[in-house]
Amino acid sequence: MNRTRLPWLLSLALAGACTEDPATSTDPDDTTAPTIGASSPEHGAEGVFLEEVVKVTFSEPMDAASVEAAWSSDGLSAADVRFSWSDDGTVLTVTPDDPLEPEREYTVEIGADASDRAGNALGEPFTFTFETVAVLTVEVSRVSVLCGTEFDNSTNSTKLMIGDAATGLQYMPVISFAVSDLPDGTLHVAQATLSGFQNSVSGTPYDDLGGAIVASSVTFGALGAADEAIVHGEVGAFSDSPELSERELDVTDAVRRDWEERMQQEGLSQFRFLFDVPTDDDGAFDYASFDVDGFDLEVTIYLLPPIL
Repeated sequence: MNRTRLPWLLSLALAGACTEDPATSTDPDDTTAPTIGASSPEHGAEGVFLEEVVKVTFSEPMDAASVEAAWSSDGLSAADVRFSWSDDGTVLTVTPDDPLEPEREYTVEIGADASDRAGNALGEPFTFTFETVAVLTVEVSRVSVLCGTEFDNSTNSTKLMIGDAATGLQYMPVISFAVSDLPDGTLHVAQATLSGFQNSVSGTPYDDLGGAIVASSVTFGALGAADEAIVHGEVGAFSDSPELSERELDVTDAVRRDWEERMQQEGLSQFRFLFDVPTDDDGAFDYASFDVDGFDLEVTIYLLPPIL
């Protein structure tokens, strides 16, 4: 035998022992019961959003099977949730299959038999409760003086014309809503939908100007300055055909930002609509038309219950 290899082999064995995965190892001398240091939501929390997940933090790595078997909850049974663990085995995340119900108190219990990896049980159950938000859907009012179309140093406050004129001019249509009018106590904008009715089409704008009307989130101070609006970003395609019918677009992210920054936005949520191609210079009118009074912004919000 080559004796010079023995120290090297011994050092490899020792290194392997020192790098044992702590997430799977157990300490046979561990006789200390684990504890629960925190829960999320916290006990007694109010106004919990419906998309929340539940987290429980333990003082040491836990035996996952024993903890999950010890889980019980009115409304969040083990059959209706998914369990996952942090890499070190100390944080349990419980994700409901469906959103939480509004205006409901939930109770969660981790039973006394939940154990750490050495087999030490909690010894007593851990219980916490929390209450979810109320949900309300409202129609946000339009700001009439900031709705319409700017064109050729003039404006039209009754129609949104999207496309180009025979002179090659690009119409600049905009719409504005007073998000500052959302009810007192609003905690969060959960959903926002912008809708409008396309009631006429002149020429062939969808064929000649890029195929779709794109809505952008903007900021401007006067209808005559729509072409100089600050653009925060595109929201999405609002219309892609000449069909005369209602259009809808999810504008949740834009309206949520506008509400959260309502002081800077002067309480407004504003949108501009354009085809990708400003004009085809064909000497003909090519535009889609929407009546201003046919536009609506429907917003679903979270509030603390009860809704008065």
